[in-house]
Amino acid sequence: MDVTSSMLHDGPVTAVTGISLEGTGPTVVYSGGVDGRIRVWSPGVAPMPEPLLHGPSPVVDLSASGSEGRSAALAVAQGDGLVQLLDLDSGTDLSFRPGPPVRAVCCLRTGAGELRTMIGMDDCITTLVPRPSRTHNSR
Repeated sequence: MDVTSSMLHDGPVTAVTGISLEGTGPTVVYSGGVDGRIRVWSPGVAPMPEPLLHGPSPVVDLSASGSEGRSAALAVAQGDGLVQLLDLDSGTDLSFRPGPPVRAVCCLRTGAGELRTMIGMDDCITTLVPRPSRTHNSR
């Protein structure tokens, strides 16, 4: 067994998730910590020099989803109750604050390819379904 380690966060790491890129592409790993940073790296490759995100609150949980022909997505739960859904291809950031403290997130695609984000809180689970934005002239 080969073991490697890197110091990517100031303080404890609180969440780790990963996805394999299309085809035979590399595995991409996202880690979050009490420092509010989300770092991106791949096993055996140097991490990106700057964090993907650097928020004011600790990262509580992360969940990544990717499938062939679809945008990769990353759900981020932060200690201040903010949940972000990032489209990793377009850079779109959808934010949601459910109210109660967020304990866990799960980002996945249905069999039809629709993105779902489940948010676990103390007393309930909420599911978010992103919808395409409508332009002002849409009917």
